Amino acid sequence: MANKTIDSLIVDPNNWIINRASTAKDETLALMESQQENNYRIYPTLVKDNIQITSNLSANVILKLLDMSGKQLETRQFNTSALIDMQRYAAGTYTVLITDENGRTVKTEKVIKQ
Repeated sequence: MANKTIDSLIVDPNNWIINRASTAKDETLALMESQQENNYRIYPTLVKDNIQITSNLSANVILKLLDMSGKQLETRQFNTSALIDMQRYAAGTYTVLITDENGRTVKTEKVIKQ
């Protein structure tokens, strides 16, 4: 039986659904993506006031704040650091999404607003 990797995902706030799988030919891409995710830090994940996002890279990326329905609440570019003011949002669970200049997701973090 051949090794399988996930080709793509459809993101549903309530479910993660595998869209298509194919035979693994190159594990380098998965390793590069994992390393790229480690270049970003999103904290705290249990928040009252602000979320801090930092990067050890100097690359322009897109930062998005999504509610649990997937609605974009904020979108902005940042380079090495950004701050999201959560005081104006209701208590609940939100997703912080960072994408690179090609639109690829490099980091996703769930945060809980108290």
